[in-house]
Amino acid sequence: MILYKAGYNPQGMADFFQTMQSQGVSKAEPITVGGLEGRSIMLQSPSPFPDSKGQPQQERDWLITVPQRDGAVIYMIFVAPEGELRR
Repeated sequence: MILYKAGYNPQGMADFFQTMQSQGVSKAEPITVGGLEGRSIMLQSPSPFPDSKGQPQQERDWLITVPQRDGAVIYMIFVAPEGELRR
């Protein structure tokens, strides 16, 4: 987990997610974490690890950002091979 303490900029976060969407990434969705509203977006990229047959595979990267009351932003990224995502 990365804690970014340079100050929360709601417009900057909105711009980030809008840029991601304009590049064909899924739409950012609201998510509540610990009573705070954040944003969640699912990303997809080639995995650096081959599947069980040695073939290239995709991975899913779930990015969640949650602004904190002190102005910090917590970024959480959950990474899994696409075939293992539902486990």
